[in-house]
Amino acid sequence: MSRAELLRKYSGLSRDIHTVSPMVEQIEAAMQGDKPVYKSVGRKRDPVLVGHSTYSPGARFHPRLSEALDFAKEIRTTVPDSRWLEENARIDYIHSNLPARKRLDYDPDGHSLNVIGMDHASRVEDYRLGLDVGVTGPVGVRCVVLVDPLAPTYAPKLPWSMTEDGEVTPSVVAFPVPFGYSTERIARQVMHYFASQCHWCGCRGIPFGVLVSAGSTTYLFPVCGTCWWEYTNDVHGGCEISLVGNDGEDFGTGWPADEHR
Repeated sequence: MSRAELLRKYSGLSRDIHTVSPMVEQIEAAMQGDKPVYKSVGRKRDPVLVGHSTYSPGARFHPRLSEALDFAKEIRTTVPDSRWLEENARIDYIHSNLPARKRLDYDPDGHSLNVIGMDHASRVEDYRLGLDVGVTGPVGVRCVVLVDPLAPTYAPKLPWSMTEDGEVTPSVVAFPVPFGYSTERIARQVMHYFASQCHWCGCRGIPFGVLVSAGSTTYLFPVCGTCWWEYTNDVHGGCEISLVGNDGEDFGTGWPADEHR
């Protein structure tokens, strides 16, 4: 289904394919590949989105990464409600790309996020609609799952008949990638707030996270500098490993929009 058809079906909007619709953006995100691919064009060499690929393609060619992926796929996960995401993971409008925050001077203690102006009201409404769509569908939800002993868990509120004597076993949180966010932005935020140790050696110095695509889910493995160095010297089958940083830079520069990092 084309973008124009999606706009007409889900938003009742015109055929202008450049029209912004949180519902359509979320549907397209679920239908496309995980990692955006940009190409520089024109005299200014401005990057233009040309397609999507996957994170850490060929991960199965790397024995330890393949083993980690098998382990991750056994984890039971749950997408929490939008209120939990905003209160516990700071997945909200002001941390998203939509306010177009510019990079601030680095402050290791972090900048307080300013109150948004009244002119953002319509974009806030679009964001909240997009977050609700990211949590409930109507199509497959693209998510990031942190593979970490201290990864947060969530127990949904279910009818008594669907529980064991009123109890619900918590599952590891699957963080949706809602309208206004990118997979890597969610990954950086999740690493900052929740990562506790290297997946392979257990040490607490974790400057990076390894991203591995698996269908609509992207698994995030915290990794220390030593283990990462071993990976770079032990690559099999041309395996490309995708990383996100965890050095506090986003936090210290006011969580700027991706375009201003």
